[in-house]
Amino acid sequence: MQRWSSRLAGERGLDVRVHCPKPVVWTTDPDKLREVLVNLLHNAVQYNRQDGSIDVSAQTSDGWLDVQVHDTGPAFRGCIRPHFRAGGLLPGRPVAACPAELHAGLGLSIVKGYVGLLGGTITVDSKLGQGSTFRVRLPNAAAAA
Repeated sequence: MQRWSSRLAGERGLDVRVHCPKPVVWTTDPDKLREVLVNLLHNAVQYNRQDGSIDVSAQTSDGWLDVQVHDTGPAFRGCIRPHFRAGGLLPGRPVAACPAELHAGLGLSIVKGYVGLLGGTITVDSKLGQGSTFRVRLPNAAAAA
């Protein structure tokens, strides 16, 4: 994933920064977590502005893994894809970026589904001109067992 994100981000002149105050060891489905992160990072690269930045943070708190992906893209401009209207990430909040014609829009659906299967939550905070922050919170599967 490091080479993938670095290469694509480099092509767009994006600065990718990872903030992890201490190593995180977590028990969860690694394939689903990888898909969640790849989709969020892909969107952060795809919908960012030229020479923008992406900040990724990971830390644990109160038995939860907290991962955030922030980009400096234009944020959401009121575009809501039809398949998100009934079950979006946050009620009444746009959850897919524009323009819709670039992709099928399945990435965030996959992310939402996998996060749910892992027992977690996902939220988005998007401000015009400041970008978007996706926050994924996952419980430790070892603690649940």
